[in-house]
Amino acid sequence: MKRTVTILCLLITLSAGTALAGPPLADRVPAESILYAGWAGSNEAFDKTALAKLAASPEAGQLIEAILHKLDPDERREATLFFDLLRIAFRHRAALCAVQGAPGGPELAIFGRFQFALRVELAGDRKVFAAKLDALLQKPMQAARDVTVGKQKFRAFRPAKDGPTILVGYLGDTFILALGEALAGMMVETGAGRHKSLLTDPAFAAAYRQVDGPNTQLATYVHGKSPSNYDALREALGAGKLTTMVSATRVVDGGLYSRMRVLTPAPHRGLLMLAAGEPIAPEDLAAAPGDSDFVAAWKLDPAKALDEVQRVVTAIDPAKGKAFGAELEEIDRQLGFSLRDELLACLGDQWMLVSAPSLGGMFTGTAFMVQVKDQVAFLGVQAKIEQLIRRRWLDPPADGDGRPAPTLRTTTAGNTKITYVHLAGTQVPLAPAWAVHDGKLIIAGWPQVVSAVITGTREGPLHESEDFRAAWKHLAAPPSAVLYENSPKIVRRLYGLPMMAAPIFTAGLRGSSASGIGADWLPTLATFEKYLRPSILAVSSDAEGITLESYGSVSPGGPVALVGGTTAAVAIAVPILARLRAQARDAVNKVKVNGIGKAIALHVAMHNKMPASLEVLVTEGSLAEESFINPHTGKAGSFVYIRLPDWGRGNLILIYEDPNVTGRSRAAVAFGDGHTETMEVNEAFWKLVARSRAAAEGKR
Repeated sequence: MKRTVTILCLLITLSAGTALAGPPLADRVPAESILYAGWAGSNEAFDKTALAKLAASPEAGQLIEAILHKLDPDERREATLFFDLLRIAFRHRAALCAVQGAPGGPELAIFGRFQFALRVELAGDRKVFAAKLDALLQKPMQAARDVTVGKQKFRAFRPAKDGPTILVGYLGDTFILALGEALAGMMVETGAGRHKSLLTDPAFAAAYRQVDGPNTQLATYVHGKSPSNYDALREALGAGKLTTMVSATRVVDGGLYSRMRVLTPAPHRGLLMLAAGEPIAPEDLAAAPGDSDFVAAWKLDPAKALDEVQRVVTAIDPAKGKAFGAELEEIDRQLGFSLRDELLACLGDQWMLVSAPSLGGMFTGTAFMVQVKDQVAFLGVQAKIEQLIRRRWLDPPADGDGRPAPTLRTTTAGNTKITYVHLAGTQVPLAPAWAVHDGKLIIAGWPQVVSAVITGTREGPLHESEDFRAAWKHLAAPPSAVLYENSPKIVRRLYGLPMMAAPIFTAGLRGSSASGIGADWLPTLATFEKYLRPSILAVSSDAEGITLESYGSVSPGGPVALVGGTTAAVAIAVPILARLRAQARDAVNKVKVNGIGKAIALHVAMHNKMPASLEVLVTEGSLAEESFINPHTGKAGSFVYIRLPDWGRGNLILIYEDPNVTGRSRAAVAFGDGHTETMEVNEAFWKLVARSRAAAEGKR
């Protein structure tokens, strides 16, 4: 049952998030929607993209088959049905929506009252889709009932005992899934043109115009605000006026361009300050070599950022703000100089993290750089920092063991001095190094990398490379933060790792699962390298909000995929949040009884007898009183201890979670040898409890 619910959840999410101008199916979801994700399905423009070609490629099928071989027969059957449904839904237009406060909706403890619905226009694939969905939902559908909403028939079922009712049905060739009869009725009426659609909503229209364009493949929209009891926190974090996020992912030059607008008026403070720096020009990345695998650059005044952190902390809690100020004063005292007025005041607003093989190999060739405004003043602060490092960490103690102590050493690159930590007497494979050169502080894991930044490489600057320029040209606004990654080169350098990992992966499998995966499970590098191109992600701001843009080949891009996809995933997860929450609490309780069992084992080892009660473990200091608080009840008193004659009886219960207290049908159990399980509360469970109690009382 759990696998079925999980797969259904994934199907809905991917159908809605995974063409043609305009937001797909926005005219088929209710105007009351506060969350919307529309997918355009297969079309001429999208089918030419790398993502569409990859999805339809034999290599994708080969990878899926490798995954399926790992599963047991029941899981494999459900996963196969899931992938079949996904392939069908991927080809057709789909929309996910959520409305707030619909009558009859389930009360959910996240973001207030929400109901969700999914619409997929299946055209000629309806019959095969319906057959596969029925097979996937065979178990939960056994208890389904027929309901009529308006004149439309639906099947209603609950995938989890404590979850909401889900309705599924078909309007001609259109599949509808909805939580609750009220929203199902709204979906029917909107599709028939008798209820206003989201497309007619003025707020949606005004927001979507800012991201609209030809060949839209994916559109997302989130509108509303958190409950009023969070207003103070939202305001402190700079999001007090944020009400709308809207995005569109479009097919451009054979790739996918995403643009998201976060509508919130300036000034951008709090967390949004990170997006409100001065614009970055391509030339600002000149220190990054042309073969860079990864570059992140942003503009942020560090002194102002520290001030903003203190403002946010104070706004949230004045007492904590005062304490934060006191902590900064203590830091200044420990350092021997002012963190803000001496160190941060010397630094500019240009920051960059770069990783390039030409700087010193993959991963190892990574360097961090920040602009230095006042080099003379900074060198004075640097001398104080180095003296502090020597005094606190490098000078050998008087009672040393004779091993060589780490020291600070220097080398040069041209006329520039490089300082590094020589970690003698340790096995740490690093030599942290730093230098100030050409108005920049350069920090890396080794002096060779710092030297390579200073002297330059044979690759030329990144901003002059063809790959970078091809990605940068798709940005509509000068960014205040930018992330560039050369995916084809990264994949080429990492390709050998999964090949070497395959034997290890297979070794952990048994039976047919192991025999089904051969060394050829991974497609050749050339077969999927052709689907990749360098990608770029950028953030900019204006008086009306924040803009996030991305361009790449396979992925719709960083923030749009993250925010839009995560929003959709959260939306779909809500119907089973109660079940997931219960499972999480079950896991916590299993850890708790395991900890109690280990404390008992320790007591036995020390005293050669079982403890008289659980309170003894607290008195001894083996456990805190909080260890006995059950997350299901929020109180202590639900863990029952059976004092067995001795340790090591793995067939008898030592600790169990009392179902009479929790009212639940599952219980965490620790056995007499320390192993733990989560057991169904049934006749067999109570018989085992009785047998364990009899053993504790000396009966057999």
